[in-house]
Amino acid sequence: MSASLAPPAEALASNLASLDAGGATDASRIPPGPPETSLSDPECDTAKRLDAALVSAGAAKAHSWVRVPANYYDEPLAFRAACVKASSVEHMCKTICMENTKCTNEDCADPINSRFYLVVVQYTARLSQQKLEKYLHAMNNAPLNDARKIGKSKFHMRLAKPEDAARLTGYAHGAVAPFATATAIPTLVSHAIAALPGGVVFLGGGEPDLKMGVRADDLMKGAFVAKTVDCTYDDD
Repeated sequence: MSASLAPPAEALASNLASLDAGGATDASRIPPGPPETSLSDPECDTAKRLDAALVSAGAAKAHSWVRVPANYYDEPLAFRAACVKASSVEHMCKTICMENTKCTNEDCADPINSRFYLVVVQYTARLSQQKLEKYLHAMNNAPLNDARKIGKSKFHMRLAKPEDAARLTGYAHGAVAPFATATAIPTLVSHAIAALPGGVVFLGGGEPDLKMGVRADDLMKGAFVAKTVDCTYDDD
């Protein structure tokens, strides 16, 4: 069955898998090598810019900044976790730009009913399109939002087109961070991330070969209008 004809959950999983493949090889400043070849790089311009954005939002600077080798995306998740010295593979996360294709708005001005959202999930979890749609429908029809009353048919979440993701975030493929984006995009963070022991999770750091470690509470403070959401399958 082709991706275009696959059920929504299967199509989304296929598209997410394609996003995870590749990304850093051509842009990495470090040749292919073992995890030990990764280098700390907190003084690069991108790290300074994102740290400044975190601080301006009331969060702490990133816990760590790591340049990873060119083979990073070609290796299993355990290799990647070793590159950044994550506590476990569960602490490895990604930021996905999602679009509500049925949204009654065309931009991100309304955080409750935005056309685009950044969604932060663990690599070890599977994003549930249906849970995102259910959450956004509930938010827009909550008692505090009586004037809205937006029907379920107005929520259909899918991966944003690559050109839209690049335009809105200002980041290249494999580099998306939920901070200092070109457009202020509401952010939804998986509830499982907030529950992780150890505190520090790892995300794209604004460049394909740059990864940042941030504490979960600083992720929530630093991302735009961040909300914790149950948005992954329960069997993960």
